[in-house]
Amino acid sequence: GSPVRLEVGVRDDDAGALVFQFAYRRGSGPWQIVSDFFDRQSYDWTTLEEGSYHFRIVARDRLTGESLEAMQPYTIRSRARAPSGVSK
Repeated sequence: GSPVRLEVGVRDDDAGALVFQFAYRRGSGPWQIVSDFFDRQSYDWTTLEEGSYHFRIVARDRLTGESLEAMQPYTIRSRARAPSGVSK
């Protein structure tokens, strides 16, 4: 399947001061951190299965410790279709 890309659109007046954490969880399960406070402002998920997810990004200022969090629900559905006359 196609990767899911999350990109951060945030600006800080202190050049290079922001770091980001990317995480996801399936349904109401535990958060899985996939990138832990690096300066990279995007992340591509490629190993997700069908289902409902929540994605979370935390932006943290390295100098002040101040942080901001955003979450987004996302549903992954298969494009595959069962052949005619075959039930799932």
